[in-house]
Amino acid sequence: MIADRLAQHLTPGSRVALGDGAGVPRGLADALPEAAQAAGGVSLLLGWCLEQPLPLPSPALDDVRAIMGGYGVRRAIRDGDVRYLPVRYGDLPSLLGARMRPDVLLAGLVPVPGGLGFATEIGWQEAVVRAGTPVLAEVNHALPRAAAGAPLPAAGNVAALLAVNAGLLVRATPGNVGVFQLAYALAATQFGVHRETAIGVALLIQTLQILPTTVLGVVLAPEFVFRRGRRAASTDG
Repeated sequence: MIADRLAQHLTPGSRVALGDGAGVPRGLADALPEAAQAAGGVSLLLGWCLEQPLPLPSPALDDVRAIMGGYGVRRAIRDGDVRYLPVRYGDLPSLLGARMRPDVLLAGLVPVPGGLGFATEIGWQEAVVRAGTPVLAEVNHALPRAAAGAPLPAAGNVAALLAVNAGLLVRATPGNVGVFQLAYALAATQFGVHRETAIGVALLIQTLQILPTTVLGVVLAPEFVFRRGRRAASTDG
């Protein structure tokens, strides 16, 4: 059973950190109360929770604290079942690397070349790993690899830049949406980046290129947008 295997990594008085956001390891979270009961004196550290990850309060847990509020633990914090730590985000690495360092991190990870990696939520969890905390992973193939891709080397960045610019020669779609992503992915995947990650990065890059200038144009020159709308309305009338 998962609880039995988890209990092997807990000792009396252990502090367990639970991965947060979309990457909550639900199977490990469900098994934690039973494993904590067997070890005794276990405390839990929560991050940003979209929903309550396990029943609270739990008699198996001596103490439950949250370094972020989040929708999922708002009621538990209000009811006193979870103690909220009013700490600035920038102070979390030093806090979690020393005074509040967990003994084990339960995290949802995804397969990457050479092993496992974080998916979407890494912020404070990465600081915990750098502090030397062991990680018990729940492998979730459904999570996006938003944070798990290897960074492109300099040659890969140059290749992707050249491919994207070459793709601009073909105006097949409005804003070159699709062509841009295809060109970027074809180049980036040659340097070990997953196709899904490359497409996601290309979408982000194009969004950052188009959205700010579009919004700025509407703010600075709204007459061009609304005049066109009025002109189309009068033509239809």
